[in-house]
Amino acid sequence: MGKRIFFVMLAVCFLLFSLFSIYSFSLSHEPAPSKRQVEKTVAANDLQKFGPVEGTFLHTPKNYGFYNKQRLYIVEQSFGDNEEFSNRYAVIESGVALTAEDEAALQLYAKRENPLNGLEYKSKHKMLVYQDGEAIKEEWLLKAVFSSDEGKYLSFVPLANPGDSGFNLFGEGYKKFLDF
Repeated sequence: MGKRIFFVMLAVCFLLFSLFSIYSFSLSHEPAPSKRQVEKTVAANDLQKFGPVEGTFLHTPKNYGFYNKQRLYIVEQSFGDNEEFSNRYAVIESGVALTAEDEAALQLYAKRENPLNGLEYKSKHKMLVYQDGEAIKEEWLLKAVFSSDEGKYLSFVPLANPGDSGFNLFGEGYKKFLDF
């Protein structure tokens, strides 16, 4: 009788441990869009997966990045899982140098109350947002680098208002796209 209770308790513990392991694995491994599907949708070849991107130009803030030498492609993290998320993506072109006009505008902006003072602006990038294959929005973004206690980060923020959110690429983005 004692052995039977022991084995039942052992089986219950094993079952609970297995369920907990599956649950924690599913939380730690968020979905990644299919490279092939993204290449087909954005009409680009030889894309490299980048990883999670936080952003405000698509349906949700959870996005995923792909890139090649000329462009950064940002799609919904659940791209392909839902038709609503599969028809909208952003393309960021490689950067051009900031003009004297851009620098002057940034100087004026820095004098105003700005929660992002201290950012180092590197270049500007043309961004197009596509829906169903047609460009629905065009905007210039600034590549901004900033540091915190955890490390260095890179963001693309709107040139029209650098205090607004754009796309945040976290620590991995700083390493890959500093010279983009």
